[in-house]
Amino acid sequence: MMGMSVRSMMSVPSAVHPVRAIVTREQRPHPEYRRNRGRVGHTDRVVDDNGASDAAPDSSEPGRRAAPAPAGDPADGDSSGDGAQHDGATSADRDGVESSRHGAPRGPARADRDSHAAALRPLVESGTLTEQQLDAVLGALAEPPARPARTKLLAEIAAYTGAGLLPAGIALVLAASWEDLARTGRVAILALITVVVAAIAVAVAGGPAALFRSIRDRAAEHTHVQAARTRLAAVLLALTAALVAGTVGSAIEDGNTDSAWVYACVAGLIAAVAGYLALPSLVGILVCAVFSVAVVSGVITDFAELDDGWVGAGILLLGVVWAALTRLGAFAERWAGYLIAVVFAVFGAQSSGEYDSMVLAYWLTALVAVFCFALYLTERSWVLVLGGAGALALAAVEGVWDWTDGSVAAAGAVLILGALILGAGGYLLTRAGHSCG
Repeated sequence: MMGMSVRSMMSVPSAVHPVRAIVTREQRPHPEYRRNRGRVGHTDRVVDDNGASDAAPDSSEPGRRAAPAPAGDPADGDSSGDGAQHDGATSADRDGVESSRHGAPRGPARADRDSHAAALRPLVESGTLTEQQLDAVLGALAEPPARPARTKLLAEIAAYTGAGLLPAGIALVLAASWEDLARTGRVAILALITVVVAAIAVAVAGGPAALFRSIRDRAAEHTHVQAARTRLAAVLLALTAALVAGTVGSAIEDGNTDSAWVYACVAGLIAAVAGYLALPSLVGILVCAVFSVAVVSGVITDFAELDDGWVGAGILLLGVVWAALTRLGAFAERWAGYLIAVVFAVFGAQSSGEYDSMVLAYWLTALVAVFCFALYLTERSWVLVLGGAGALALAAVEGVWDWTDGSVAAAGAVLILGALILGAGGYLLTRAGHSCG
């Protein structure tokens, strides 16, 4: 009896029997499927016999898997590998539609555009970008970088030439009439030239609103200045700092003291720091470095009247200060800040102590190397690791030479030790690269 009921149930057509209609319902394509197939943003939708439609889950979303296509689907007419073929066709059609719509060029540019479109496609599917925004991004990426016009390059060359001839002309004029001018005249001329150069620098930079952009965020958002003008303005600000130093030195110069140059360097350092804060640049960092080392040297020798060995210690500490300021983000060009710090530290270490003894020099140099390596652990800068390696090599050479009185055997031992350390480091780097890959 049970067998007959089951057989009778199985013999009833699915359109009549409701249970079998639910269990064995067949999925057919949505009416809009064939027309929309291959379009950008199209998702595979199918409808069942009852009119309900289901969107195929996206296999790119985490935690979800695309449902396999049922075998023997009458809509597609292929019973094997239908899902993979459909995905490949959809992707190919979609790329073709995008490339034709955006007017992508052929060749390497076409390959780059396709890679950009594939990378940005998940953002469109997730709703982060719209199709219009995708068009704008791909169009911007497809545009070749604009090359500066020849007239613009010539104008920049002319501007730098004028910036170089300006201090030369000032120096010639002052040298020709310096002895005939009183101190008041000298100061007035230098002050006037300083104000003019500073005004030109501000105008070239784009006005007062373009200065101190690292401090005033609003001005940075609304002010756009060309890079060529920024570089020229930075050079003029550096020249302004030198003129300020000359003006102050001439104002306090007299025959009773030789410390006027120290005051001049202090004023120049203040002007250089202000110029760098107004318009950060590599030239500004170099000017600040020159004035800072001059100030430290002048304060130790002229004001404190200490021995020359203390100048090296002061410059060593100055290098540490430069490294600390760079680590704290005081300079936009971090590599330049670290380079100046390493140079000052090594020079100061080599200049410390007595000239007839190298003991303090190479020990301090080795300490600089340790400091560079320790700082490299916190920030990956090539200047730190190369500076530490150079300082360690210099300290090793001086230490071995001092301990062994220039023995060839000791030099060979240092050579072998260096080769072993280099080989071990290269092996560890290679092994780490393989493990990470």
